[in-house]
Amino acid sequence: MKKLKGMSIKGAIAATALCLASSNALAAMITVEDSFGVMGSSTAVDVGQESAILSIAGFNSSLGTLTGVTLTAFGQINATGTSQNNTSENGNTVATLGTLGSWGVVSGVTHDFVFARGSSFLDAAESSSSGDYDMAPGDLFSFDMGSERSGDMSIIDYSAFTTDGMIDFRFNFRAETVIRNFTDAGRETFANTSNTGAWGKIVATYTYDAAPVPEPGALILLTAGLLGLGLRRKQR
Repeated sequence: MKKLKGMSIKGAIAATALCLASSNALAAMITVEDSFGVMGSSTAVDVGQESAILSIAGFNSSLGTLTGVTLTAFGQINATGTSQNNTSENGNTVATLGTLGSWGVVSGVTHDFVFARGSSFLDAAESSSSGDYDMAPGDLFSFDMGSERSGDMSIIDYSAFTTDGMIDFRFNFRAETVIRNFTDAGRETFANTSNTGAWGKIVATYTYDAAPVPEPGALILLTAGLLGLGLRRKQR
């Protein structure tokens, strides 16, 4: 067999094929997410709605081979409001924020995730220290309370993330804001307003081995081998 620069044309092409075959898959990562409401808002999603469904896309198998899944749930409940002392005496206002039943996330592919179990206290605001009556007649007290929590979810069905479909998560949230007013004489004629809202987000991080692609050097070598083969054939 005729040689080309110390190597047969057949050998050059074989070496190129070996180089292409040895291109390693690269470890990679991609993140998908979905959310409801507005972070920090007490009005965008009223807690009276009680639940919200979020959906994220499963792993796109055309990207490569899935090697790991991490799911993180984020939740927040906020309350804002005002209290005005309409009595003729100094007063005090105490506002509290709490859940009515468990606050958490439910999915068919994970164990249930709980931000707060059962009816729980979340936050409080006071116009003054307990027992002090610093709200003069006509004074307006404004409050802004909230609780933000997050954590990783435990997966029980990894196959659901490899079907290229959508995966649903239901956020459950019932909460209430309670406003209590006091005066030294016991009169409680105050004008109170409040809004209580929820926000939530689910984030999935997929780690995977990307499908191998030919390296630039291998493509150049293959092209040179094929061109050389064409030249040798013309010279025969």
